[in-house]
Amino acid sequence: SSLSIPWTKYGVKMKIEFLVWDRRRKAGMTIRELEHASGVSRTAIDEIENNRRMPRFDTMVRLSLALECDINDLFRCEIR
Repeated sequence: SSLSIPWTKYGVKMKIEFLVWDRRRKAGMTIRELEHASGVSRTAIDEIENNRRMPRFDTMVRLSLALECDINDLFRCEIR
């Protein structure tokens, strides 16, 4: 399932929830298939899906292209 990373910078509190796992499952892809389609390593995909890595923007673009979805479908952000 999706997980979240709490993030505070410059006094702004944000909760970023990555939805890569959800989109990958909906697409019926394995991590290995997503790795080949996106060029993002299995390790990086696993770390993003399990909330151990804050992905770079270009990584999210490559994942969205491979999953054939809008990049905005891969995360949810709540600002407080």
